[in-house]
Amino acid sequence: YLPLKKAIENKKLKITEMESGGTVNTLYAQNSSNDTVIILGGEIVKGGKQDRMIAQDVLIPPGNKKINLSVYCVEQHRWSSNDSRGNASNSAPASFSTSYNMSGTEVRKAALVNKNQSNVWQKVSETNTKNNTTNATGTYTAMDNNVGYKKDIDAYTAYFKKQFAMQSDVIGFIAVSGDKILGCDLFATNTLFTQQLDNLINSFATEAITSGKKPAVAYNK
Repeated sequence: YLPLKKAIENKKLKITEMESGGTVNTLYAQNSSNDTVIILGGEIVKGGKQDRMIAQDVLIPPGNKKINLSVYCVEQHRWSSNDSRGNASNSAPASFSTSYNMSGTEVRKAALVNKNQSNVWQKVSETNTKNNTTNATGTYTAMDNNVGYKKDIDAYTAYFKKQFAMQSDVIGFIAVSGDKILGCDLFATNTLFTQQLDNLINSFATEAITSGKKPAVAYNK
């Protein structure tokens, strides 16, 4: 399986707005590779007329056919694409050229569990506010420009990737902050798990950074 980030970077997967001006909660996906592309619910794509978050886990088969992709908006105050000179444009279909990790667990839950666009915007706003991130369009991806947040995320990622690198049979984990279980992600194989590890760490670490506490659950091997 080809992960979303690699598929977009290698131009094997094309994600665009729908024709006729686009629609908030649906995009097109076209897989031009010979592999099946795996996308996890909560992953974010940047660009188009708004940054979007994938609404559910999905497999995109090869074949270059246009497939509808369910999404939620994570950028409330923009509905325009930019041309090559950076000027606003409302022409369609605009494309998404970048994959931006996976959203924090509260934002993921608003989409995957609550299935509510207003709740997604609320959680995006709360996450940005708690991390002292402000931007004109209210996009979740603006946190990438927050130096303090990036430093913390990089530290979490480096630490946990080192732990998992020493265990070749791991297929998932349960994330805990304080005495609260943030969530759990499991995969069929270690290869699939390893492909998505950066995404998963980013999601759970964002929640830990935003409103987490030191682990208070006993761990026994």
